[in-house]
Amino acid sequence: MSKRFYIVLFCILSLSVVLLGFSFAKESGNNGLTSLESGSTDEYRVVYSNNQRLDNEENDTVNISIINKMKEEAKFYLVLEEINNNSYDNLYYTIDSGTKKEMLSNEIYLGELNSFGTNGDFTNHTIKLIDNSDKYLEFKLSIKRYDKNDFSSLLKENDNVYIDDKGNYRFFGKEVNNYIKYNDKVCRVIGLIDDKIKIICEPEALNVYDDTKLYADIDDILLSFNNSNVNINNVNNYSSWIVLDKDFWLEESYGITYYVSRIEGINTSRKDVSLYERYVYKLNDDMILIGGDGTKNNPYEVSYGS
Repeated sequence: MSKRFYIVLFCILSLSVVLLGFSFAKESGNNGLTSLESGSTDEYRVVYSNNQRLDNEENDTVNISIINKMKEEAKFYLVLEEINNNSYDNLYYTIDSGTKKEMLSNEIYLGELNSFGTNGDFTNHTIKLIDNSDKYLEFKLSIKRYDKNDFSSLLKENDNVYIDDKGNYRFFGKEVNNYIKYNDKVCRVIGLIDDKIKIICEPEALNVYDDTKLYADIDDILLSFNNSNVNINNVNNYSSWIVLDKDFWLEESYGITYYVSRIEGINTSRKDVSLYERYVYKLNDDMILIGGDGTKNNPYEVSYGS
């Protein structure tokens, strides 16, 4: 073969590498990251710097580029998985050098993206962890994608939802739009608890206590106040969406049967007393919002997955 052939072949291969790099840079937002490690699924593509790890060093950050490969809009979260066994106590984070926020769960909301195939939408973020303890924390990172109308995702972003000390998302307060239509009944969402959407329905029937029924539990009642000063003895001094205009049973706890009274608040009673029953349901967290705004006159309507 002639010398000219090898020169032409070298030029073709060089041009192919350049074009491939340009194509990748265009898809990832041309963010100029080094030491890249990319991940791709049928739903999205993610490009990380820093080898998908982030520790609590003062200047340690990770750069992330996300591309939505689905045909519709989607929400994206950064998920932190601890490599050691330390907890998230006193951990804070910033996104793109913004306001420092407390890390209350293992997810950081990164925003909503249009389909890349529709208009070339992508996002780039710089994430930083700030630890106020003396622990050395190290995390492995991953990305979680939600449908734009994913109900559990919408719940987490609600202003009337807080994260309890077990990492559950709970509604709180009296005037809160957490009404949901379920089995043609208007119920209210307690929160996302143990990876289930927990709801409580209006009192339905007058009956005696039945230990085969699933009643609301005391912790759900007290935690709906989001106030550490509330206990079973002074709950009647406060107001909550869960204390309505009827007396109803709570679950039996530590051998005591509790009930909610409009006058007495939470109290104890004998099992032969007739009170309204309030049914509690635990639904899978893969529900999609199809209508409603959570108000009493226009409750959430959802479609159910598995």
